[in-house]
Amino acid sequence: MLQPAGEPIPAPPPDPELEESGGLFLLEPSRQILSSFLAPRGWRLLEAYPTQALYRPSRSCLVRYLVRAAPPAGPPRYLTLCVRERKGLASYLPPPPDFEDRFGLADPLDVRGDLAIWAYPYDPALASLPDAAHGRTVRRVAGSEGPVAVSPTAVAYRPGMRAAFRYTVLGARGRGDVFYGKSVGKDASLRIFDAYESFRGAGVRVAQPVAADGVPGLVFFPSIGGTSLDDRLTRGGDLPSPARIVRLIQRLAGSEWTGTCDPDKPDVQIRSAGHLLAHILPHRRHEIRDAYRALAELSARIPRDGTVHGDLYESQIFADERGSLGLIDLEDGGLGDPLMDAANMLAHLTVMHYFVPEAGGRPAAYRVLMRKAVLEGLGASEWELDWREAYALLMLATGPFRVLRPHWIPESEDRLDSALQVLAASRLAA
Repeated sequence: MLQPAGEPIPAPPPDPELEESGGLFLLEPSRQILSSFLAPRGWRLLEAYPTQALYRPSRSCLVRYLVRAAPPAGPPRYLTLCVRERKGLASYLPPPPDFEDRFGLADPLDVRGDLAIWAYPYDPALASLPDAAHGRTVRRVAGSEGPVAVSPTAVAYRPGMRAAFRYTVLGARGRGDVFYGKSVGKDASLRIFDAYESFRGAGVRVAQPVAADGVPGLVFFPSIGGTSLDDRLTRGGDLPSPARIVRLIQRLAGSEWTGTCDPDKPDVQIRSAGHLLAHILPHRRHEIRDAYRALAELSARIPRDGTVHGDLYESQIFADERGSLGLIDLEDGGLGDPLMDAANMLAHLTVMHYFVPEAGGRPAAYRVLMRKAVLEGLGASEWELDWREAYALLMLATGPFRVLRPHWIPESEDRLDSALQVLAASRLAA
């Protein structure tokens, strides 16, 4: 469903280096851009609402839209369209020649100088995405047998980086069977197999990835089994002992995998998040700059002497009926600071407490126990843990803007305030 018209998305301040970016968040300018893409293809725009923003001030701004449009024939359909303004040269994969036959829309890419518009499931950097989103193709490359169909459901899409799917097998002998898939770049698919093999060897329960036959960049996974910690916190259910999660972090840290990617170092990541926050919350610019500069200085000095997950939080941890813990989304891990994984987990529990009301008091109570287990199990001081949690909270403060919540300004400020409070506590603990 499209967002009610009474809930407009606030636009960030103008960006002098990106002339089109401001209009991407406004109703009429964005409608004009989207209509100019659809009309030559015989489609008529009916409604559009922005749902995601990937923004690097002065460099690039991408907005993803949920669109309802009327095709040349037949009833209206929902589409996902992306518009990106980017300074500098950009490369774009050619769309597959049968895109219109499979998805009903011709020419899914339009490039106009610094502005590019494309229709999902085309993506300028993900060659496997059209195949990953097409049920008949997935049925073939996954080797499904018998009179069955495969129904894909998009779980997540980060334009230019990755897309995740849940596939349901429909048929007399397989109705309800579920497996998962990721469309990623070629190098990232190699990391997936390397990471999962290494972590399984370290005693971490993972789902065995399987390469799609003849589709580089598409990787399938069976269900890992069990339910996520996120579901258990939100809906109720037995929660694993925080000490067991700390031991899971320790097992990761002790594995021999160093990662095959070269992610930004923590100080680079926090500066990037800080620049974005300072731009979208200009009235808090001075506080933000002081905070991210202090955190960048601290994070530049931390040792990177253990293997880390890299983005550990409640949705990445699964527990089965026997209580065995498993992990997903391992491919971006590598050398880092295990205490950062723990601090990221604590920060997500803080955000969950404030922004997921159906979870009640469970995230806050679990965070207290988790913090105690981290301090004891990883041998950290209060100061060492506090500033890392402030780091993670500041990174998470960009979240409401990235998913373009109607109230992203006060929600981002609430997360910023949490980060500043924890950072102040770390200074007292020091």
